[in-house]
Amino acid sequence: MKFWLLPAQGGPLRRLGRLTGLDAVYSHSGRWIAFTHQNGIWRTRADGSHVRCLTRLAGFPDGLAWSLHDRRLRFTLHDPWHQTSAIWQMGAQGRRPHPLLPGWSRFPSECCGQWTPDGRYFLFASAHQSGVPNLWALRAARWSWQRAPRGPASESDSASGKAESGLPGSISYG
Repeated sequence: MKFWLLPAQGGPLRRLGRLTGLDAVYSHSGRWIAFTHQNGIWRTRADGSHVRCLTRLAGFPDGLAWSLHDRRLRFTLHDPWHQTSAIWQMGAQGRRPHPLLPGWSRFPSECCGQWTPDGRYFLFASAHQSGVPNLWALRAARWSWQRAPRGPASESDSASGKAESGLPGSISYG
């Protein structure tokens, strides 16, 4: 799909360069946009210039999330051959992509992660061991994880929205 910018103050849609992909997210600084295209994760300046492939993966990434200071990207990697999905992490320059919780689940089914606004927790959905989807919180400082205290939650209940981002507009797909 093509990426379009919708100005927050109104106005016409503007095509973001010649970029295509399935998922895109602004960095917290508003300087960068990370996006997925096929089996790769790419980065561009917010104006669509300086496009660079950060990494290619054995699977299909989506659900990109920048860390608070734009140093890391986390994402869901879908493995269609084994029918699993796991949360992965890499540096903002594409260095060292790796599973965030290797060995945590025999058949990983994690997805849809987002950082809390203060950067202290990473929230994600997982059917860890039980097969029942739950919301989990990973503490950033200690790398400990725990199930969110209120029990099961649907994917749409996760902390995915950013009402007051302060960014120049939002990204639309089409």
